[in-house]
Amino acid sequence: MRVAIFSDLSQRFNFLLPWRTNSAAQAYTAVDTDDGDAPKSALDTLSSSRKRVWPRLTSVNVYFSVSLLFFAISLTIYLVQSSHVGSDRECTRLMHAYTPLEVAIEYEWAHAETQAMPEKYTGKPTASIEDAWDVLWNYGAFGVPIKGLTALNKSSLDGEFRAVDNFPGGGVAALLETFHQVHCVNLVRQFIYRDDWNYTGVASFTGGKKTVRHHVDHCIDTIRMNIQCLSDVTPYLIERNPHDPGSVRANHNVLRKCRKYDRLVDWVKDNTVFMMAGE
Repeated sequence: MRVAIFSDLSQRFNFLLPWRTNSAAQAYTAVDTDDGDAPKSALDTLSSSRKRVWPRLTSVNVYFSVSLLFFAISLTIYLVQSSHVGSDRECTRLMHAYTPLEVAIEYEWAHAETQAMPEKYTGKPTASIEDAWDVLWNYGAFGVPIKGLTALNKSSLDGEFRAVDNFPGGGVAALLETFHQVHCVNLVRQFIYRDDWNYTGVASFTGGKKTVRHHVDHCIDTIRMNIQCLSDVTPYLIERNPHDPGSVRANHNVLRKCRKYDRLVDWVKDNTVFMMAGE
């Protein structure tokens, strides 16, 4: 059987050259076959090959285009998320356990003025000093929603928590940990000055010397754990001592981003369900 050489090559390699024009195919003539069948032109052969190749190329193009689209979308989402600066509230949720006081949390930049001893909270006890400490922490209990227990790694089945009456959706009573820690600092202060002031009417000084000392030890360890947990990484600088040329001293007047304490106090006062001294 006589077959045109180019026709045979076209059938084999036409998928590599789908863009060849019809005029190129028309330059070649058909040859007769021995079996008497109607001759096929090179153009017919090329057209048949194109019909098989173009669907494959179209599928590849669609797949590539869709993949490129998804890559572009993913890259856009990544860039948006990586450039997003979280709000203070978002950071609080990320870095701290659940609290119903979230709505009251506000921040401010402040310098810790520790160079001069503030007489309002330090020194030998006076009525005004005792009152100043008392208003820092001595507040009642508030309600925590039942649904918030899971976020605190607690369960309603873990213990017999005190229920809060008339709390929407059900709730249990709680005290604020910040107030507990301030109470502990205050108790250590009072224990230091126990011979300079009459603390017999203070609940923390009842139960005998052993009980009081145990309470103080508990408070010391509470303060230690909290300091280590928060681990303030703010550097405090070493400066030349203007009062002693040639020597240096530490400057503890550091910049911190602090929660507004008064806002927390106001929230607890507004949401107190019953009075209970911190422990």
